[in-house]
Amino acid sequence: MPKTWDELRQAAEKLPFERNGKKVIGIGFENSVGWQFHMWVRQAGGRYIDEATGTVLFDSPEGRQALDFIAGLFKDKIARLAGEDQYMSNPFGRGDVAMYIGSSAGIPFVAKAAEGNIHWAAAAVPAGAKRAVPFAGNAVAVFDSATPEEKLAAWLFIKTLLNTDNTAYWARETGYLPIRRSALESPIWKDFVKDHPANGVGTEQFDAGFFDPRIPGFDAAMKIVQKEIEAVLLGEKAPGAALPDAAAKAQAEIDRAKARSRE
Repeated sequence: MPKTWDELRQAAEKLPFERNGKKVIGIGFENSVGWQFHMWVRQAGGRYIDEATGTVLFDSPEGRQALDFIAGLFKDKIARLAGEDQYMSNPFGRGDVAMYIGSSAGIPFVAKAAEGNIHWAAAAVPAGAKRAVPFAGNAVAVFDSATPEEKLAAWLFIKTLLNTDNTAYWARETGYLPIRRSALESPIWKDFVKDHPANGVGTEQFDAGFFDPRIPGFDAAMKIVQKEIEAVLLGEKAPGAALPDAAAKAQAEIDRAKARSRE
C-alpha cells in the first residue's frame, strides 16, 4: 500500500485499466474534497487556520504544494470525484476506481457496494512531510440557554452515550470510531475488529489525528474553500488563482462571524 504522496501518485498512475470496456480510474476523491484540504496542508507541513486568532494561513507554499498535488492527479486524468454518486463508496464498490481516501464511517457502505463486485481492504492514509489524519463527526453539546434541569438531563444522557461500552457499541454498529481510548480495550471492540480488520485501521492513526479550528464562521469559510478547490479540479481555475481567492474569502467570512459574535 502507498505510504507517501509519491507512492500514492505512482499507484494512481499504475492502477488504471480497462474493465468490460470501461476505464477504471486510479484514485477517487469525495465530492467534498475541499473539506479534506486541511489534511493535505498539514501533511505538507503547513498550517491551516490559527484557532486562537482566526487567521487564515493556508495561502502558503505548503498550501500551494498540497493543492498542486491533488490538482495534478485530476489534470493527468488518474483521479476523479464521486460525481452523481455523491459518495465514493459507490464507485469504489462497483470497481470504477482502484482506491480512495474516505471516512471510516463509509466502511459499511463500501462493504455493501463491494459485495459480489470486488475484494477490498483498508490501510492508513499516506503521509506527506508529516502524518496528519482528520478527526470529524457529529457534535454532542449542551446549550447554555437550557434550564438547569435540562442541562442535568442532557449531561446524564451524554455520559451514558459516551461511556466505554456504548461508544464501542456505536462504533461497531456504524463504522464511526470509538471516542475513548478505554473503548479500544473493550471486548466489544476488540472482538469486532478481529473479524473486521478494516474498521480497526482508523484507530491505528489516532496519534496523527487533528480536528478543525473551533471558531465562528468556520463552516461558512469551508464551503468557500470547497467551491474554489472544486473549480480547480474541474479545470475551471488555476491553483495559483484559487488558493489566494479561497484564503481571502474565507478570512472575510471568519471576520464577519467574529464581528457578529461580539455584538
